[in-house]
Amino acid sequence: HASTVEGVHLRGAKIARGGLRWSDRLDDYRTEIFGLMRTQMVKNVLIVPGGAKGGFILKLEKPGIDRRAFADKMYEVFIRGLLDVTDNIIEGRTISPPQVVCFDDPDPYLVVAADKGTAHLSDTANRIAQEYGFWLGDAFASGGSMGYDHKIYAITARGAWACARHHFSFLGIDPERDVISVVGVGDMSGDVFGNGLLLSRTIKLLGAFDHRHVFLDPNPDTETSFIERSRLFNLPRSSWADYSKELISTGGGVFSRTDKEITLSPECRDLLGVTESTLPPEVVIQKLLKLKVDMIWNGGIGTYFKASDEEHSSVGDKINDSLRVNACDVKAKVIAEGGNLGCTQKGRIEYARFGGRINTDAIDNSGGVDLSDHEVNLKILLAPLVAQGNLSINDRNSLIKEVAIDMCSKVVANNDSHALLLSLDQIRSKQDPHAFMRVASFLADQQAGIPEQEQFPNTSTLLSRGSQNGLFRPELAKLVAYIKMFVSDELLKADPLRFPDNEALLHSYFPGLISRKYHDSIERHLLLKELLSTLRTSEIIQYAGATFFPDLILETNRSVSDVAMAYSLAVHWSGAHNLRSQVLAQETVAAEVRYQAIITIEESLRESTSWLLHFLPGDLLWKRAASLSRPKSKRIDASKLSKPLSQTGALSMIDYSAAFSSLREHLPSHALKAWKRVETDSAKLQDLGFSASLASDIAFTHQWPKSFPIAELGERSRSPISDVAQTYLSLGQLTQLNALILRIGRQPASDIWEALALRSLRAALVKILFDFSAKLLSSRSIPEELLSRYPAFLSIAADISRAQPNPDAAVSVSALVVVSEKLRKALDSLSFDSPSSFS
Repeated sequence: HASTVEGVHLRGAKIARGGLRWSDRLDDYRTEIFGLMRTQMVKNVLIVPGGAKGGFILKLEKPGIDRRAFADKMYEVFIRGLLDVTDNIIEGRTISPPQVVCFDDPDPYLVVAADKGTAHLSDTANRIAQEYGFWLGDAFASGGSMGYDHKIYAITARGAWACARHHFSFLGIDPERDVISVVGVGDMSGDVFGNGLLLSRTIKLLGAFDHRHVFLDPNPDTETSFIERSRLFNLPRSSWADYSKELISTGGGVFSRTDKEITLSPECRDLLGVTESTLPPEVVIQKLLKLKVDMIWNGGIGTYFKASDEEHSSVGDKINDSLRVNACDVKAKVIAEGGNLGCTQKGRIEYARFGGRINTDAIDNSGGVDLSDHEVNLKILLAPLVAQGNLSINDRNSLIKEVAIDMCSKVVANNDSHALLLSLDQIRSKQDPHAFMRVASFLADQQAGIPEQEQFPNTSTLLSRGSQNGLFRPELAKLVAYIKMFVSDELLKADPLRFPDNEALLHSYFPGLISRKYHDSIERHLLLKELLSTLRTSEIIQYAGATFFPDLILETNRSVSDVAMAYSLAVHWSGAHNLRSQVLAQETVAAEVRYQAIITIEESLRESTSWLLHFLPGDLLWKRAASLSRPKSKRIDASKLSKPLSQTGALSMIDYSAAFSSLREHLPSHALKAWKRVETDSAKLQDLGFSASLASDIAFTHQWPKSFPIAELGERSRSPISDVAQTYLSLGQLTQLNALILRIGRQPASDIWEALALRSLRAALVKILFDFSAKLLSSRSIPEELLSRYPAFLSIAADISRAQPNPDAAVSVSALVVVSEKLRKALDSLSFDSPSSFS
């Protein structure tokens, strides 16, 4: 508080970052900042810090003053006020500011960003921080003369464009080759709007508007209009009024928003689908927003879409009430939210319900905040080198500019990965909607629930949509954000430094040049733990989806860290990373087919992860995982050893790859039904466009989970891996346990209790197969010989097949309980001629 300015800064986590804005909401700016901070929390799941937001208002303004200049001065007062009460780091020690009594823990992390009215003040904030000797120096405020200018690098627009391109892939449209019709919100002088409409030469811009003008071009030439848009973008402070009138198609023009009426040519009437010769500008804009086009590119300020049951007064953007339209009336195929708050959340959901493709603004326009995060973390990395004299400030600045392109590529890849995640989970939610309601219940139980204002549906609402819908992308965007926040927080609490494969993950965040030159410095980064927690969370959930962690935590009662470690182990030894890359690279295959293939891979990884969590206690799991930190050339190849690993002193370093190889070798001869399924699935995938070899690899992923028990049985029984594979596969086929286990895994559950019961019973059957195989291996028995002596065991698992011959029908939980109990008792009663040596 001061006589001329008042401000507030809110953070959603100890390590948090967000913009500072000049607010014009004098009566309720705190409410504004609080709402924006919550939004920033959701947006920041993509980056390392949590969400923050600050703002200030002007007080005691004098008549006739230059408000902009006055606001800039008050921004300086606000920045000084923040630094006056913020801890600092001096010579490695956290120091509290003088004359400040601190009741909380040391808290030196304060980073600010540009926002409404303050975008030009990054250098000002950094100058003040350096004046205070603040430890972050010019990493205090991202951007500025020694940072990444978002407009120059077009990063927010490029990120939003990546999301739009992903939408179009489902529609069979390439927006950079095919002509796409577009309506725009904004003007070419704007960062997001201008940069976005220069990312393709095939954009057919039919109309656009900002706060000054309405632009109408009924039949534009794409190349001519692209060149003219480029000219306007490079013209300082341009507006639509600067568009060369002779380049606008017949009947089009630029019209002032202050005019009472716009005179419409026949061409414009035809474009807008109206018969009136004149219409008010507000009505023309509404007609533009309802046009049947390929995309609405929102790069402006304001909320223009709401749900049909929302009142304008609830939107909080009074100035645009006369322009706003109901989402159900919008006919555009895609809405790209390069600007903030272009739609209400209810509006997004309604638009999606009527077939529109949309994410949220937090997904689409995250590129700017993501690039700022990379900039700040790079400056934090290099700061000690500058302070120690090992790197000059000029060389540091040159280095920051040199890696800019690499940085931007990583940011755009993040947008791509989030768009892919939403697509994968949208398919999953159609296949098993109950799984996603379990996530919402799980988050509520963990006190990390989704706030009511996020408009997440309840179970009855979701089920009423039918099997063709599931959750909509805007809903999934919120759900994913909250599960990411939960997982990242849990990993941070459990110490992310425990993971043996941290090095590769950490170095993937930084540009290659930085990783090579400053390898050791990266591993001493002041935000090392936060970086690792965020990166690991995103790496797993990107493909495994929002349901992965809640389901496995509930099923196995293991920690978030254990689940993450088991998944990393499964990915590593299966080679899933390379297979995913091959699948996604098949651009001639339909998008939904490729994404279903990814889901197939992830289902197998989930089953493999479940096995590791059920059968490897915590210590043993982390010992097995220790091999991930070893160079590949030094890993032990179990298939080439003359004696088992347990006799080599390397019990904790199993190389599961030998089991994968043996599984593929013996599946055709010892598990004929499973192999026929691989062949059938492979043929279907080839028909959908995959090559024969890739189709075979995808189809084989269903068998991956068998590799882990085979490897463990080989290690513990001290038997050759080939013998173990033959025994395990033969036994699974003869007893029909493999088919039953597969059938249960495919069965959807109606509620969380049925889901847990099915998974518990499935794990029990897998354990029975594992234990039976162990007994056979220890007695050196052959499955066929043993089962001929114990025919009762052979018949038990077949009971379900006889009672429920339809393989696609659900198996009752009660029947599975009975079968499981019978099998366990039968197994325990088996006697062998030789004592078991299995341990």
